[in-house]
Amino acid sequence: MSWVREFFDEIYLETYKPFLTEERNKREAELIAKLLDLKRGEKVLDVACGHGRHSILLAKMGYVVTGVDITPLFIEKAKRNAQSAGVDVEFIVSDARELNFVKEFDAAFMVFTSFGYYGLEDDFKILKSISKALKDNGRFLLDIWNPYRTFQKYAEASRNWWVANNILVIEETSYDYLTGFVNSLRKFFKKGVEIGERKFSVKVYMPWEIKNMMLKAGFQDVAFMGGLDGSKFEIGSRRMVILAKK
Repeated sequence: MSWVREFFDEIYLETYKPFLTEERNKREAELIAKLLDLKRGEKVLDVACGHGRHSILLAKMGYVVTGVDITPLFIEKAKRNAQSAGVDVEFIVSDARELNFVKEFDAAFMVFTSFGYYGLEDDFKILKSISKALKDNGRFLLDIWNPYRTFQKYAEASRNWWVANNILVIEETSYDYLTGFVNSLRKFFKKGVEIGERKFSVKVYMPWEIKNMMLKAGFQDVAFMGGLDGSKFEIGSRRMVILAKK
């Protein structure tokens, strides 16, 4: 979908920066390492790595990290951030549907709702591509919206707003029951002047859909949790976190 290449830009970074604190990033990186049962020196693939907020911290913790993202802007920022942090991370511009790795990694993860952007066929390609990149018995962690919570939140079209870095964000969101996509339009204002608008669409998957996709992609031992903290997955859980083994 064209929105993927348009949505993730400087405005996105500016409006999310206040929420992605160093404390949060560190906590999440530690939880990711724990859930994946990472051992020092293991090779880890960060899919849809963004500007490297988890990759860099995991590299500091002693893991060999490769980060891939479809957005060149994010990869350039990730490289600069890694250099500033004094760590060696390989960052690559790559479409997650077409990763060029074969049995190279001990573990992989894809977090912060970076899955579900394309629809069933192409989203499955991502899972297949990650499976191919993992060594036998490699572990994979996926962190997405809890569908039950999402249905409740967007049962009716909603309008929301917030301010981040002096940018006013007004968002209109609705759920399409026929396609399974949450569709959103965000408009951005600075000093009362509109500086842009962006659309995004994310497919909401049910647990059994994800499980079937993962099994078909070559994963096994598919387990569900309600967050990166490993909590029990329930209808009211904030997230749906899936852990599987190749």
